[in-house]
Amino acid sequence: MTAVLTRPDRTRPPLVSDAELERALRELLPDPVKDVIARGDVRTMTCRSPWSLHICDGRKPVENRPKNIAGEWRGRLLVHTGLQHDHAGAAWAARLLGVDPPTPAACSPGHWIGAVDLVDAHPADGQCCGPWSRPDGCHLVLRNPTRFRRPIPGSGSLGLRRVTDPELIAAALHGH
Repeated sequence: MTAVLTRPDRTRPPLVSDAELERALRELLPDPVKDVIARGDVRTMTCRSPWSLHICDGRKPVENRPKNIAGEWRGRLLVHTGLQHDHAGAAWAARLLGVDPPTPAACSPGHWIGAVDLVDAHPADGQCCGPWSRPDGCHLVLRNPTRFRRPIPGSGSLGLRRVTDPELIAAALHGH
């Protein structure tokens, strides 16, 4: 038996409207933000500027820390710009990238500026992770950066902290 595929008859009205279909799907599918809140899958990390800016712009794929602050956790990570600016680091990064160093204000201190996926954390060995990595401590390996169109004001924290604010989780998942 051979199946014959035909185009749907576009002259007949649909069985349900687009709005009814969308409403039914919303009821059947879980709210991704509520689901993420329940699982605690989004965390936040504060970095000095300009490092936060380079992470969210996709230039810096690794964050250096003295120890593994992530443990076994992997997932979506909001990036917060701390209030301190690393002037020497900004000059070094500007030379590496061939650009002018960003001003502290351009890095949006005291704001969440984007999100990344934390995909790995490993001890530094001096051989991995390219020019951004330090030879000591721990490397947090980052992928899929997103920079928000509008930074979100807020207080940072040391280490990784769970995010429970629905607006921040939505920004981490869908951009802002």
